Amino acid sequence: FHYLHYNEEQLCDLTEYNGYHRTYVDNEGFLWIKNQFKLKLYDIHKESFVTNTDSILKTLGIHRPLKNFFMDTDCNYWFQTTDDQLIYRNCKYGESRLILTEISGLGGKEDMLYDLAVIEKHVFLFYRSGATACYEIENANELYRENPFGQQEKNYINTLQVVPYMQYLYQLRNGDNGGIMHSFNTKSRKWNKIIETDISLNTLTVDKEGNCWISAQNGFWFIDKFQTEKRHTTQLQLVDGRVFESVIYTQYNDKEGGFWIGTSNRGLLYYHPERFKFRNFGRTLFKQNNGSELMVYSFCKDESQMLVGTQQGLFRYTITEGNMPVSIPLS
Repeated sequence: FHYLHYNEEQLCDLTEYNGYHRTYVDNEGFLWIKNQFKLKLYDIHKESFVTNTDSILKTLGIHRPLKNFFMDTDCNYWFQTTDDQLIYRNCKYGESRLILTEISGLGGKEDMLYDLAVIEKHVFLFYRSGATACYEIENANELYRENPFGQQEKNYINTLQVVPYMQYLYQLRNGDNGGIMHSFNTKSRKWNKIIETDISLNTLTVDKEGNCWISAQNGFWFIDKFQTEKRHTTQLQLVDGRVFESVIYTQYNDKEGGFWIGTSNRGLLYYHPERFKFRNFGRTLFKQNNGSELMVYSFCKDESQMLVGTQQGLFRYTITEGNMPVSIPLS
């Protein structure tokens, strides 16, 4: 692993994003990284961090400071500015336009925009309170609002992650006393509570088969695409027979069917469903100073490299035929 250094001059403020590592990869070869009120931009082709993020934002039509930044599954940008506008950048046509104003004033009440997702020309805005608002992208008409919690006390207001898959929107929320996962069917407009736990749920991903994977403070959850099988795994068996236990911060499902896991102080794990066991890439491969903690928070993969986000910065793992995990017998 090679460490990729960045400094404070390369960071752009996000005044309302208080979460941890969230990464997006666009179609222009850039990796956008949000973390604790900051946004940084990494040029994958040049293998370096961008030093003029503000200048790049201006070329995209953004001339005001940002509250938050999002990217949808079509790699279009969504910017929430400090004057509470939501600006949409269609990257295919290179056009930016104002979609909504005063987006924190949902229904006349102050509410913080936590995440958004796009399905079939509709944008869904997800708020701290649990409220979800659906708008048409073309004309910004509001179609409806939903809330899985109804009038109940809002206990899950600390963090939120939304993942769209087909007609479903999966949301993962955390509060002071645990986490909860819902699915929302955009066709029937019905919510379904999938799991509710007394521990924090860290990251949600959906694999190419439609199965959900959730990292947690004590292992991870697997939920099949029909939402009937729910399996919680706290002990992972490695290829050498050892049992592995760790806080799992994040996971990544690659296009080859592999499953990467980021842990606390134990490096990376790689799993392929045809081989049934995990292979560990230990913390020594990261060449950190003795005694320093290693917390893996995010992944990004292209054809030749895996980028791994940690609390100390970004690491690059160059993938070749000789070191591809899938080529190593795991059983």
